[in-house]
Amino acid sequence: MKLLVVIVVLSTFMGVLCVRPNPSFLQYVGSYFLPGDEEATNYYLSQRIEYSWFGAYTFCKMNGMRLAQVTDLDQKSLLNIPSEVDLYNFNVDSKPGRNEFEEQGRRPFWCETKNSEKYSEEQSAYAIPQEEIEYSFKPLGSYVDHNGEISKSYHMSTKYTDPLTAIKVCQSFDMILASPQDQGEYDNLKNLLNKTTFEWQNAAIAGYRVDSGATKDGVWKDSGDKLNYTMNFGKGEPNNLKGDEWCIYMQTKDGISLNDDPCEGYKFPYICEFNHKTRKAAVQSNDNEISRFLEPLGVFVDKNDTEQGKYELFISKQMVKTSWFDAILMCKSLGLEIFSVKNLVDEQFKQLHLEERFWIGVTRTASDLACFASIDTDGNSRLRLHYDHDTTRRFICQKKSESESQAAVNEIKTTFKLFEVKK
Repeated sequence: MKLLVVIVVLSTFMGVLCVRPNPSFLQYVGSYFLPGDEEATNYYLSQRIEYSWFGAYTFCKMNGMRLAQVTDLDQKSLLNIPSEVDLYNFNVDSKPGRNEFEEQGRRPFWCETKNSEKYSEEQSAYAIPQEEIEYSFKPLGSYVDHNGEISKSYHMSTKYTDPLTAIKVCQSFDMILASPQDQGEYDNLKNLLNKTTFEWQNAAIAGYRVDSGATKDGVWKDSGDKLNYTMNFGKGEPNNLKGDEWCIYMQTKDGISLNDDPCEGYKFPYICEFNHKTRKAAVQSNDNEISRFLEPLGVFVDKNDTEQGKYELFISKQMVKTSWFDAILMCKSLGLEIFSVKNLVDEQFKQLHLEERFWIGVTRTASDLACFASIDTDGNSRLRLHYDHDTTRRFICQKKSESESQAAVNEIKTTFKLFEVKK
């Protein structure tokens, strides 16, 4: 028996079904009424990107959605997804003696949302230090809309990584991978790149190849729809070299033109976009969702930090281990922030009796030459810096008060405005 009622007609003259604009790298696949629901649930399938379970979870949450709870073959059939395709979803296997979040490589995934669900801007916001942005990005400039107001600003990374990781880095800075929505935005970005003094050759932006060909007439999309600007590929591009060049890069070849390159493995600069008007933010997490991943650790008192002083800490459960970027995004998506203090008090950490390394901090955020912070608690609590952000570890989050959360929203907007002025 099928558990879903599919809505075939997405919009009619009466009773229009409104669906949120797709985030980049997601394709809208249908809206369905689950048993007992008065409102349809919208489903989105990942395109050309694959993540671990936690990577998929944070990607959905930071785009105002949830990792979908779809489990049986009937549901896959109604979503037109082959039954043999193995997708990550919110309901994970929990066999006795097995880590229920065990990572089995990267997989496609689907996200879900309802139109009535509200974004929580305060929940996913935390104050980003100005020096962190300045270390990690160079400002390119802004896009001014038809009302004469700045609607977007663009920032070129100072370090290299692939689009798969760049998506996460942009999200951790409250941005998204640059996504021109029309010809005007694309031409504006080209002009900004022409003017920049920052040395670069290739830079990743949002967009992916749908077909498997290597012609300029191929189908390229961003948010489930064909890209809405003229794709001026460089000479000899796109060539889909080795058959795995699914992502879009802007390049300096032949002026400012486009190139196709792999979505993972090849590391280049990337361009993040900050939206001054409409920000993607996590949907509200409930207590059950938080307790699924975290457990209370206690209150940490930093006597040397006059600005904050006390931190209510949470530690990820034994089975919850993520990369450094996903640790940041897990905390943000749960209404917390990654634990980061100016002065570590060793005696207090020794009293917690922690016996492994935990991701913390926002330190220098980049890829190849970055330092990623963890706490080493094997008898001598101390800060360690790492060059490898992909190692999976448990992590520590800290709680913000409501006033701190709202202040963080305002500070983020102010920070990016100041950063733009300083360029």
